[in-house]
Amino acid sequence: PVRRGQEKRGGGKPPLFLPLAGEEDPVGAWGKGPRQVAQWLEETGHSKAELVLYPGMRHEILNEWGKEQVWEKVLAFLQSL
Repeated sequence: PVRRGQEKRGGGKPPLFLPLAGEEDPVGAWGKGPRQVAQWLEETGHSKAELVLYPGMRHEILNEWGKEQVWEKVLAFLQSL
């Protein structure tokens, strides 16, 4: 992992992340786990990591009702690269 103050590979740019999770996911402690990951990413220089929590969704956000909005977000993220 990249730690604060360490030189990053790839021309000094940290890799991009798009953490996605359902707010009702018990595996992620109902959003607590993904929020901690997003905070860790921010603290380690990944300022472009955008956490998206989907209300009413649980663990399998790509297979639940409303999955279209998740896929749209993933597609928009990939097109922005």
